[in-house]
Amino acid sequence: MKTSIPVKQKKRGRPKTGQMPFIGIRLSLPIQDAIREVLTDPSIPCTNNSEAIRFIIHDWLRSHGYLTGEMPLSIKRKRGY
Repeated sequence: MKTSIPVKQKKRGRPKTGQMPFIGIRLSLPIQDAIREVLTDPSIPCTNNSEAIRFIIHDWLRSHGYLTGEMPLSIKRKRGY
């Protein structure tokens, strides 16, 4: 009689996501269009929608006094800021 093919057991539970948790939001079309406009501005160091959203939130929080410090390194490295 032939033996069975060994099968690797799957891990249980949710897979690891990294250091920062994912936060999903729904945005209206005018807001999505505004985010795309941010991407076309050469003075803003963003290359995709996720970075643009992070940049906008960080900029707003900093300008209203909720956050201190510079732009996150992940955005600075992309364009050399």
